[in-house]
Amino acid sequence: MKKRRISPIHFARGYEKLAERVNKSVRDFLGHPNEENVHALRAAIRRLEASISILPKDARKEKSLEEYRFRCGRIFKMTSKIRNLDILENKLAKQKGNEGVAGMLKRIGQEREKSVRRSMKAAWKLFEMRIPRVDDKGFGGCGVTLRKVLHDLDMIIGRELPLVASDETKVGKLHSLRKHCKKFRYALELLPQESFKSDATELLQSWQDVLGAIRDSDVMIGYLEGLKHPAVRNPLLAAERVARHRRYLAFVRSYAEASAGIRLSLVALAGLS
Repeated sequence: MKKRRISPIHFARGYEKLAERVNKSVRDFLGHPNEENVHALRAAIRRLEASISILPKDARKEKSLEEYRFRCGRIFKMTSKIRNLDILENKLAKQKGNEGVAGMLKRIGQEREKSVRRSMKAAWKLFEMRIPRVDDKGFGGCGVTLRKVLHDLDMIIGRELPLVASDETKVGKLHSLRKHCKKFRYALELLPQESFKSDATELLQSWQDVLGAIRDSDVMIGYLEGLKHPAVRNPLLAAERVARHRRYLAFVRSYAEASAGIRLSLVALAGLS
């Protein structure tokens, strides 16, 4: 990684922008908890978490920030179910001509309404909290911590890549890889844009897209496998498994091209080694 010292003010301003983005996203979710606003809220929370994770321990352990972080984590967890229901609804909406799908969509819609009501309570509690302030001095040393975070994530991703690229049945590992890729990209983007190459973020974005599509398929497959009525379930299940396999092969090809037979280092790809 480049050794040029990055001003704590850069990290402070970044934190403030990300905290305001969470606040806006919560407000939008409370006003209209549609799919777009659910996704935006979850992304905003992930980005803010990346910013908080590089703070010195004393700053992270400040009571108001711990409470804010806890409430963010709570609503993130609660909206996971809404996100999965939105995935199912989108996929099944394409099969409206299929007998039995209308009933599935109705049940999914009802379950979504229940999940939204529960999430709204947590969202209001977060919205009513004052965004914790962090003194500029509290961001001192963030550059060093960020370097460690990126190198640690690079090692984790480097271990996961060959595992998932050799076995598409590793559902949990594929999901874990996707989460770690997101964390790396969000952490990297905390740096000034001119201090790293965009190659890593572009590659990670492409992987997130295909890994996200694979994850959507896994959600759909898990739902279908739990259904009765084979005549309705089996054709949908077979089609989703084929689509998932194609997406998995696309990811494996992308990984093979990026690694070219050697261990891929995202830190090096970003020009930070």
